[in-house]
Amino acid sequence: QITSVAVGNPDLDPEFADTIVFGLVYQPSFVDGLQLSADWYEVDVQDAINQLGLQRVVNECFAGGPSSEFCQYVERDDNGIIGRVFNPFYNIASQFVQGVDVEVAYRIEPDFFAGDAESFSVRALYGHIAERSNIATAGAAPIETTGAVGTPANTATITTNYALGPVSFQLQGRWIDSVSLTRIGGSGALAISGIDFDDATVSSNAWFNGQIAYNGETSNGANYQVSFNVQNLFDRNPPVIASFGSRGGSQTVSDAYDAEGRRYQLNVNYSF
Repeated sequence: QITSVAVGNPDLDPEFADTIVFGLVYQPSFVDGLQLSADWYEVDVQDAINQLGLQRVVNECFAGGPSSEFCQYVERDDNGIIGRVFNPFYNIASQFVQGVDVEVAYRIEPDFFAGDAESFSVRALYGHIAERSNIATAGAAPIETTGAVGTPANTATITTNYALGPVSFQLQGRWIDSVSLTRIGGSGALAISGIDFDDATVSSNAWFNGQIAYNGETSNGANYQVSFNVQNLFDRNPPVIASFGSRGGSQTVSDAYDAEGRRYQLNVNYSF
């Protein structure tokens, strides 16, 4: 039984990142109301804060001898048995991410019903992560998490709005690409297809949200809105994330998906 204690480090430096972003916006003259934009980004974090881990602290103490600075973090009993290890923070990690975000927006004012103000808009957002890697400690192998659980390589959201006078309708769809229970580098794969599972992937998932709203104004100039929302319109279940090895026997779902099922909300907003 080893007691682990996380401890601070007054010699820590702030994390430093090099961030590069390049974006373009295009509004074609031959299609009124259409706008296209794309942003490429790269974030490189050096000297990120992380812990060495218990085994690394003990190893460094052993390698450096009793005078090693790491030995102050290792406590032994009278028989020389390790009973407690302090796990300090250092500027030893690095993080890197590179990707592209794309947006397509289209807005018009149709005339389906004469005499009533109308508007129609569609906005689609797409995100692609080309690389997302971490290095936990100096000299360690990078861990590539792109496409792994929690870091899907592709995501998309599309929102459609139509307003007719004081009444508006909205339909929103969200999509998350399939992800894998494996990762590249570091301590190895989290799971291996064909050994831990027949297929160590978590399926893609899409769900829709809907809203109907009414906007009005009172005689004294106050504004109000009454809206009825349906989350997860088609009651789509999230994908199940299996566990394996010593953690076998349990299954989980991720907060990245809608895990609550279909539900209803009635909102009333009043401003004066």
